Amino acid sequence: MRTTQKYDAIVIGAGFAGMYLLHRLRDDLGLQVRVYERGNGVGGTWYWNRYPGARCDVESMFYSYSFSEDLEQEWEWTERYPTQPEILRYANHVADRFGLREDIEFNTSVKGARYDETTDTWTVTLQDGRQASARYLVTAVGCLSASRVPDFEGLDSFTGPTYHTGRWPHEGVDFTGKRVAVIGTGSSGIQAIPVIAQQAAHVTVFQRTPNFSIPAQNRPLSQDEQRRIKAEYRQLRADARNSAAGVITPPALGNALDVDEELRSAELSGLPEVLRVTLRQPGRGPGCGGGQHLGG
Repeated sequence: MRTTQKYDAIVIGAGFAGMYLLHRLRDDLGLQVRVYERGNGVGGTWYWNRYPGARCDVESMFYSYSFSEDLEQEWEWTERYPTQPEILRYANHVADRFGLREDIEFNTSVKGARYDETTDTWTVTLQDGRQASARYLVTAVGCLSASRVPDFEGLDSFTGPTYHTGRWPHEGVDFTGKRVAVIGTGSSGIQAIPVIAQQAAHVTVFQRTPNFSIPAQNRPLSQDEQRRIKAEYRQLRADARNSAAGVITPPALGNALDVDEELRSAELSGLPEVLRVTLRQPGRGPGCGGGQHLGG
């Protein structure tokens, strides 16, 4: 009979949440922790979503851990909005820097979990039949870990290759000379379509509901800008934690028709924040006011 491995805490998933939990529970609280990850590397969302153009819509200086000031100061981001490869490099750097891999079991799926009220213990069953138990069980699987492929009529008989952005081949896909159909214009579609179109012979996009997306105003991050933000990190992190959505942005303007044309056009065109904040000054329209920008 197989012996059930016993731990203080079990964490499912080695994405950003799972890695943070491992560090806090093991290094700060002294618990014996085991993390189970079905992939063969850390990063979660950024491990699986490797489609062309994948990028985060939160500024890189804030899409990062705040538990270590040394980590904050040593890591250098290259762009205002980071790409998937750069975020994955960051995740791997964190895993190596804090020795997280030694307590993560990769290529391991959790099949089920059962709670015993008499012993206050969770028993986790793995895909290969092994079991592990712990008093604490944390599911850090994230909201993007299960990809949904709609049951399109004719999909089973389609003879060409099909891909899902959440299950993208790690070796990449060569679209040179191909005719490509993309279904959906959500966040992933908006990022992938322009990059695929640069390579493919023809791209057809199918969408149910049109979206509106303003220019991101992405740019390389200068050393001076990074130094300024790092010098103010403690206050900026506190401001972000006390904000409505975890990021520092000016307050919403309200109804677009209630503000003047100049401000409305600036907001919808993705005008650089420093200019939009100027237009938001008191007297420029309902709901206007100052705002602090994340990246300068």
